[in-house]
Amino acid sequence: NDFNISGHIHPAVRLSGTARQSVKIPCFHFSSNAAVLPAFGVFTGFVNIKVVKGDEVFGLTKNKVLHLTA
Repeated sequence: NDFNISGHIHPAVRLSGTARQSVKIPCFHFSSNAAVLPAFGVFTGFVNIKVVKGDEVFGLTKNKVLHLTA
């Protein structure tokens, strides 16, 4: 089985709070056959990813890496 590693789309996830606040953060996105790496520059945009069951997502904040699951 092939496994692809890419970084062009700059994935992000949106985290939502209980008071309708939200924040979009860059993330690493791993599926069964691919890994998509985040952008770290301030001039790049982000694409919201669709996370499905079985995917592994690691969100990035300034000081932490958050393990997020579907």
